[in-house]
Amino acid sequence: MATRTKREPTALDELEAVRDAFLELARTLLNVATTTLTAAAGALTALTDEALRRVRTQPRKKPA
Repeated sequence: MATRTKREPTALDELEAVRDAFLELARTLLNVATTTLTAAAGALTALTDEALRRVRTQPRKKPA
């Protein structure tokens, strides 16, 4: 069975490592943005629901 000798990293290896790091950063930022937007959408939905509830439950004004 042949043994593999450890070779020195090449510029291509280093570029691949940098690319992988950027991809991981991009994934993390996308996850954070998704979480933030989901929370904001939930808050806006709650505010809209509350506003609609208040409008619907206000007593109607009788015409003068």
